Order: sequence, then C-alpha cells, then structure tokens
Amino acid sequence: MNLNTAQIANAEAIGLSDIPLIDKRELTETIVSLCGHSHYVNAFFGAELNGQIRIFAALGDPSSGLFDVFSTSVKNGEWESITPECPQLHMFERELAEQFDLRLVGHPFPAPVHFAPTLAEQTLGKWPERIVPGTGPIISIAGKSIHEVAVGPVHAGIIEPGHFRFMCSGEIVHHLQINLG
Repeated sequence: MNLNTAQIANAEAIGLSDIPLIDKRELTETIVSLCGHSHYVNAFFGAELNGQIRIFAALGDPSSGLFDVFSTSVKNGEWESITPECPQLHMFERELAEQFDLRLVGHPFPAPVHFAPTLAEQTLGKWPERIVPGTGPIISIAGKSIHEVAVGPVHAGIIEPGHFRFMCSGEIVHHLQINLG
C-alpha cells in the first residue's frame, strides 16, 4: 500500500498545509495498515477549520522513531468508527464524538468520556442528557455466575468523584465501566 502521509521525527514541527488531507476510506485503510505493522496511535484528534471538522492522526513507529501524520474531513456530522478494526482508537473516537457532537456509527461502546457541559451549554444554563453522569449506556454481562459490583459516587475520598461498575465472575473482572466526574 502506498501511504499518503507526512513523516516527521519526534519534536519536529510540521505546517498544517503539509499534512495530507485524504478521504475517510483511505484514512481508515492507512490506520489499519500501519497498526498492523507495529505502529501505535499517538494522537487522534479533531479541530474546526474553515467551518469543517478535520480529524488528524499521528501514528508512531518505535523502530524508526518517526511519526506518520495525515488527516481527513468529517462529512455530515457522522463518524464511522474504526475501533472495531483498530482498538487503539477506542477512547479517541469517543472523545471526538463528544467534543464535536458527532454521531458515532459502529463503535462498540459510544458513551461519553467526560461529563462536563461545553462552554456554550454552560452559558445557556443547560446540562444535556447526553452527558449527565449515569445516563449513558451500561454494559451488562449475563450468566449464572456473573455479578455486578457498583462502587461510588465517591471512592476512598482521595480521587475525583466517580462511579465504577465491575462485572465479575468470582475474582475475575470481565468488564469495568468507569464514569468520572
């Protein structure tokens, strides 16, 4: 696969115009290909530029010390998840959806990462239901020996407020859901 990326070294600057803008299909193929060849997702974030949401990716290659950098634009306020093919993007995509109010399609757990209203929502005095702690989806595991342990809203008094839900079978934790804030 001929990759349409810019390569940079650690701490090297690159101009916005030097970052390739590719279509979503090519971005997905590039990420899946690079992650399949020992690269790691170091950054995956969005920015509003010229009235459009642009998604940037930086994947590092530990063997060469170089980063492949590239981007795409979001169409129709919707983002087709790449997480099923590249689990490294799990939290990145959830945060993107939350920050830019994108509809996240095909993500295995499209819950918000943070539970704080945006500046616009604070100004309007609103707290949208989509980000109220505890209103997002809860993963459940069914089975004869499965039990859930809910801890919170505050645990031990030394960490930030949170709710932790453990799905266990004996001492084996199969899933832990964390809602902070």
